[in-house]
Amino acid sequence: MKEILLIATGGTIASTNQGSGLEPTLMVEKILEYLPELPEGCHVSGIQLMNLDSSNIGRPQWKQMILKIEKEYDQYDGFVILHGTDTLAYTSSVLSYMIQQSGKPIIVTGAQHSLAEEGSDGVRNLHDSICVAMDEKSHGVLVVFDGDVIVGTRGKKVCTKSNHSIESINMPRAATVEDGEVHWNIDLQKPESLPVFTYPKEPSIHLVKVTPYINSELIELVFHKYDYVVLEGFGCGNLPELLFDDLKTLSQRYETLIVVGTQVLKEGTDMSSYEAGRRFLSLERVVEAKDMTMEAVMAKIMWMQSMGVKELEEQKRIFQQVIWYDCM
Repeated sequence: MKEILLIATGGTIASTNQGSGLEPTLMVEKILEYLPELPEGCHVSGIQLMNLDSSNIGRPQWKQMILKIEKEYDQYDGFVILHGTDTLAYTSSVLSYMIQQSGKPIIVTGAQHSLAEEGSDGVRNLHDSICVAMDEKSHGVLVVFDGDVIVGTRGKKVCTKSNHSIESINMPRAATVEDGEVHWNIDLQKPESLPVFTYPKEPSIHLVKVTPYINSELIELVFHKYDYVVLEGFGCGNLPELLFDDLKTLSQRYETLIVVGTQVLKEGTDMSSYEAGRRFLSLERVVEAKDMTMEAVMAKIMWMQSMGVKELEEQKRIFQQVIWYDCM
């Protein structure tokens, strides 16, 4: 008998309209009533960890999730976290780095429509997630949504209302689910060692969206306060020339690591392609995000900070190192 733990955190899947818009009100006991017929040999237990709109989920809530999974890890064969879609990609990325080498599946899912609505996509997502959690090949942090199984660091919300709102960015879907059957597209090699749990500390990271209107005053304020600055650049990671002297001076003065990503959804950065990127890549404290999502970039930096990585060369080495969850 496979024992699966359903961890409810709120989100649209658990929401009803109490007169002022959708808000999470359904508790896990009610959510379990919406479960369709489950595969044979499966038992699902549920806990209510929190009941929040996912716009209110951040570091304290991530720590709660990690602590709960660590506490229950030996008691269950798999975990399914119900979560709002707005910040689902942030949570799946953070859990991916903070719970490494898990031989058991940790599934993150949600819905675009409440389980209380007739025809809710939440029923399928919930059922599919449990099927993936039961599958022998499944392990690590995965997002299950609208029939897709996505590596935790590769998910991203791309639609605000459509059921197919979470996509895999710069990596094929790990699997698909049809009528309860999981069809794997990639071979997930299970780790042989025990899982490693890390707890997120207060991050010192800020994401700046680069625009043609950006000014030096904003840049200096950010560098003054944060240890890591993530710049969401143009195209392949190109940046306006007017930022060069500021980035060079400020990154040295404040000993800040700069990670350059892109505002473009797919294919990632290649800063060596254009002079507008190559020049910045020559700076000692600049690294590029390559094909990582911004959610994964932020999560990886948080993990590095929680591990106490402070020396520049070590920061650069670890950030650029492809670890297991960057590509599974």
